[in-house]
Amino acid sequence: MSQLTVQMTPRPGGATVVSVAGMADLDGAAVLERAIKNVPADQSRHVVFDLSELTFISSISIGVLLKIRRSITDRGGRVSLARVSEIVKGAFTNAGLQELLPMFDTVDDALVSPSAIKLV
Repeated sequence: MSQLTVQMTPRPGGATVVSVAGMADLDGAAVLERAIKNVPADQSRHVVFDLSELTFISSISIGVLLKIRRSITDRGGRVSLARVSEIVKGAFTNAGLQELLPMFDTVDDALVSPSAIKLV
């Protein structure tokens, strides 16, 4: 059983904040993938993953985030990461994904930043 929890909060302007907490290991990847399917397409023009409570992310879970990103960008949306811990940030940086998944200090910064553009 995974120790990962996912909570979605719709925000004005067609954004959704997805708060992820716990360990995104093999089981967590499945939890994340199932949870994100509940984000309505009309409310997901911009999805911000708040990773402040994420303590670990596996390469499989990173792959799930990239799959989610592809699905959202294919619909004309964008994906950003916010409040990423140094350990988790290292995993994304080591994989060279900072261009595909831009990271911000706060959720609000991610929501309003002009650099949080759609990258295809």
